[in-house]
Amino acid sequence: MVDTLSFQPVLCTIDGVIGAGQRCGEIMPRAVTVRLTDASSGHDTMDLMRSAVPYVTNTDDGPVTFPAPYGPSCCMYRRCVGRTIPYRPLAAPGTALTTSKTILAVWPADADIDLQPRSATTDDPAAHGWTLARMGARKLLELATSDIDHDGRTESLVYEWWANDYGLDVLVRGTAAPIHAFSCGNI
Repeated sequence: MVDTLSFQPVLCTIDGVIGAGQRCGEIMPRAVTVRLTDASSGHDTMDLMRSAVPYVTNTDDGPVTFPAPYGPSCCMYRRCVGRTIPYRPLAAPGTALTTSKTILAVWPADADIDLQPRSATTDDPAAHGWTLARMGARKLLELATSDIDHDGRTESLVYEWWANDYGLDVLVRGTAAPIHAFSCGNI
């Protein structure tokens, strides 16, 4: 079975104040059109919808249920962790969405947030304006930057590459503690 592509809200502003994670999904409508940073389909926008049915799965630790529209940030063979509101592409007969790239989505699609996507080849660790208090990841890769709340401090979306798992952090320039984070792995 192939997991369907899923987008998780990770950073937003609510009445001009920065927000993160689940709260961002709670303020979004059920159906949205997002602008994509990089997609193999060649489309600049995509229609997404959050689930109207509960998320149910079985793990080694036992059954897991999230009431709609919630779901886990990620699931491993052992357990599910975190809580988010996943958004998935609207189903289209005869199509499959695949990519080997990191895709970020911006909602609303016309939002002017000066998003600066990065890649393994464009990320410069010497230029990071953030630090991460915990150690142990094999590599930290800055996926994108923005000053989403226009306060003069850049927010960074950071991927943590671990031996058997990964993590995701939203960091604000000059701070060591993420304003949003989850780790998806089995260690």
